[in-house]
Amino acid sequence: MKDREAKPLISVIIPAYNAEATFARACRSVLAQSYPNVELVAVNDGSRDSTPRIMEDLAGEHKNITCIHQENGGVSRARNAGLDAASGELVCFLDADDELEPDALTALSTILEETGADLVAGCCLRVRPDGSSFATRYDISGTTLWHGMEPLENALKDHPATYAVWGKLYRKSVTEGVRFAEGKRIHEDSLFLFELFQKPVKMALTNDVAVRYHMTENSASRAGFSDKFLDILYCAQRKQALIEQNHPQYLDLAKNVQVKASLSLLNNMRKGYDPKYEAVKRACIATVHKNARYFVPAIGLDRVLFWIVRLRLYTPLTRAENIIRHIRK
Repeated sequence: MKDREAKPLISVIIPAYNAEATFARACRSVLAQSYPNVELVAVNDGSRDSTPRIMEDLAGEHKNITCIHQENGGVSRARNAGLDAASGELVCFLDADDELEPDALTALSTILEETGADLVAGCCLRVRPDGSSFATRYDISGTTLWHGMEPLENALKDHPATYAVWGKLYRKSVTEGVRFAEGKRIHEDSLFLFELFQKPVKMALTNDVAVRYHMTENSASRAGFSDKFLDILYCAQRKQALIEQNHPQYLDLAKNVQVKASLSLLNNMRKGYDPKYEAVKRACIATVHKNARYFVPAIGLDRVLFWIVRLRLYTPLTRAENIIRHIRK
């Protein structure tokens, strides 16, 4: 009891929509943490399956669970509700189909305390549907610290540590005045971080694995192309506006964000061609050509796709992929 009272309360926020197959697993990974002082904030985002019942059953078994039920409004609105309700001095986000490693909060909070950072980013173990897995780690040795505007600069360079809100531990104070863009479903978490980085912060990076990320077949990143992927362009435009307003010295570097957003959209379009997105495709290709000299590659796939577009091979490639996809059917 004394150990629990001596440690800052960590609020772990889990938004859930129709997550009956995985929700209990995610919650139990929080409840089983070696860290002694944890609050689980579970947000039911208008689920139509048994997720609400599972949530209430768990709350009946454990006193440190706060349940929120709201009409379906999307993951951003659910995370905002969880953030508003969180009582902890520290906060952590977890998706309903993922898990925290047993010592994740202990490891991340220790780094936060030792470095005085405002947030710390851990790594993840990616688990394939067949159960095999691989870890994705940062190109660092030990713990690395970013100071002042370095987190923003690295977000503009599309560093992997600036992609997702999960796998990180935050001082709640650093999130004051920052919320998720409601109604947005893709890249909404990188936009949240980007807005957080508008002010000087200290951010720590570690190669300690914090999250088991389950690569489900129906995740947003693996689904067919649809209007929701246009959120990628919205988030990039919002980032551009923030730079123009707050940090015009980074305007050239911000053009990399436009290139990366266009490449991300073009990559997702490869999952199936729809003529109604032809104008969007052409605009993305034009953006890559116009801002090519500002491109800062962060991962190998981006570099490959960049040169496919630059060499005007994107349309022939997607046509060939569609033919192969049709033949396989």
